[in-house]
Amino acid sequence: MPYTIAVKSSKTPTKVTATSTNGHTLATSTPLLDSARYWLANGANPSEIITTSWSSGATPYSLRSTIAVAAKLRVVPSSVGRPIFKPIDEGATAKDEEI
Repeated sequence: MPYTIAVKSSKTPTKVTATSTNGHTLATSTPLLDSARYWLANGANPSEIITTSWSSGATPYSLRSTIAVAAKLRVVPSSVGRPIFKPIDEGATAKDEEI
């Protein structure tokens, strides 16, 4: 089964609206990761591929992973201007808060 997450702007600041292939919708700042956790909790095969796609901007983009890998990650800010993926079980510090 293809797991595709359509991403679009949200009215909630710093978040987007992520809609799964089954119609499930959530506001999130990490659509691939949160959608992977949703699908894993709902019985999806962890080795299946999950893809997010965004096409309402100047340049379309997509992210892709297996459900198992994406579900185990979180995103933290960095001092180099781009987010960093870290394992969910790795403790956060004051400088390392989840986005």
